Amino acid sequence: MMATLWQDLRYGARMPLKNPGFTAIGLYGVMAYSVIQRTPEIGVRIALGAQTSDVLKMVLRQGLRLTALGLDIGLGAAYALTRYMRSLLFGVKATDPVPRNDSCSQG
Repeated sequence: MMATLWQDLRYGARMPLKNPGFTAIGLYGVMAYSVIQRTPEIGVRIALGAQTSDVLKMVLRQGLRLTALGLDIGLGAAYALTRYMRSLLFGVKATDPVPRNDSCSQG
């Protein structure tokens, strides 16, 4: 059971690299939510004479900040969990590849 859980976690960590479509959908969702939250502000800015390119830059800058924050938190958590796992393991490194189920003997 523990091996299956570990494989699931490792698969989840590699998921954005294997299927960037899911990553793009997630980023789109976060960006859409942030724009919806700021729609009144964007309307006021445009009504007061802001250029469309300035508003677009503002939205993209906020999206890049959110992406950078997510990367920082994710990489930091991955590093911390790897260090924690290292303290729990004996004779195995936390970054060793997980053996496949067909190579593990049962019993």
